[in-house]
Parts: sequence; structure tokens; C-alpha cells
Amino acid sequence: NLDDEVTDDDFIVRRFRTKGLVLQLTLKYENKHDVRDVGGVVCYLIIESIAQWSAVSTHLMQSFGVSVFVSVTGSYKRASVRQFFSSIVELYVFAQLPTYLTQFIALYGLG
Repeated sequence: NLDDEVTDDDFIVRRFRTKGLVLQLTLKYENKHDVRDVGGVVCYLIIESIAQWSAVSTHLMQSFGVSVFVSVTGSYKRASVRQFFSSIVELYVFAQLPTYLTQFIALYGLG
């Protein structure tokens, strides 16, 4: 029996087997990171554990255990020269808008 070999420090492990545990595994991919000597994509593995009842009952038996859920997230960042110049042109156009609005009001609105 495995429970006979468990010490007091391993009590929580025995409780997870009889009570239940939910493991949430998150894979987070990034291509812009602070990891040295890596020029490509990095995957961070985030593990979260939640102790909760996870009983499954059938007409033949009742079982407990560990449920595992996996999710994948991440971000890829890329610089675009075309998008940069487009933003500069739009900023220039919007900066001239107050001048044209003031001229229009002065010429046609004040009468």
C-alpha cells in the first residue's frame, strides 16, 4: 500500500489523491523577451494548482484524482516600417486640423 510509505511531510500528496486536484497549465509564447542567448520564440510554462473535490461516480465505482487543463497564450511583436510612416503622416494631418478649422470659422462663420 502506498499510503504506508508516506511520511508526515507527504500528507498533502495523499490528500490530493483522495480529495482531488485541478492543475491549470498555461503555455505563454513570446518572441520579444529578456532571455539571454535566445533569438527566437520562448515558451513560459505557468503551473497553477487548485485543491478541490473532483469525484467521478459511476454505478460501478467512485474515483478521485487530478484534472488537468491546458491553455495557450502569447504575443508576437513585429516592427513595420510601413506602419511607422503611416502613423507619422496621420499625425501630421491631424496636427493641421485645428489650423484649418480656425481659418474656416474666421472666414465663413464670423460673417
